[in-house]
Amino acid sequence: MEVQEIDVRDVYPYENNPRKNADAVKYVMESIKEFGFKQPIVLDKNHVIVVGHTRFAAAKKLGMKTVPCVVAEDMTEEQANAYRLVDNKTNEFSSWDVTALNEELDALYASFNMDKFGFPIQIENIDMKGELEEAEQKFARELDEANNYIVLEFGTETDWERAQELFGLEKQMRWDKNPKQRRYGIGRVISGAKWLDVLERARDNEH
Repeated sequence: MEVQEIDVRDVYPYENNPRKNADAVKYVMESIKEFGFKQPIVLDKNHVIVVGHTRFAAAKKLGMKTVPCVVAEDMTEEQANAYRLVDNKTNEFSSWDVTALNEELDALYASFNMDKFGFPIQIENIDMKGELEEAEQKFARELDEANNYIVLEFGTETDWERAQELFGLEKQMRWDKNPKQRRYGIGRVISGAKWLDVLERARDNEH
């Protein structure tokens, strides 16, 4: 397999590509910036993309003049069209071992900001690396209670705003080792959104 650097002007997206990849481009851009272009684009003999539309779009947005490619000259047009579908379809049969994934994210926490690649960082899995006692004391003081409490996780700002109204909550933030702010707390993380409707109904029933 020969990898060639080919001018982006000589690479052509497949006009009838059935895969919608616009939402993934920003994450692939971050990957290329962090790790380089490690996976070549596969082209047919006419330089039409068979595999790698997202990488190509990310490369163009990054202003790259050339991209690494493999030209599959041995493929017929029918084979290229079939492989384009098969390559995308096989990814759908994979899933995450969530426990193992969180362990890997924990190990990378101090070195990489993984959420910029689309990985949500769960508070419960962050290794505070020596800050546990300080964190517990800080949170207990701000909550004015003992260390028996639950940290609720909210996936959207709308849910968080509803929770603030219900509980009178305030965000507790800190700068961590990654270049952004995160919610700060120790405890079991449960789905806050799951319980909001229950809590709202309970409150309404009291009136």
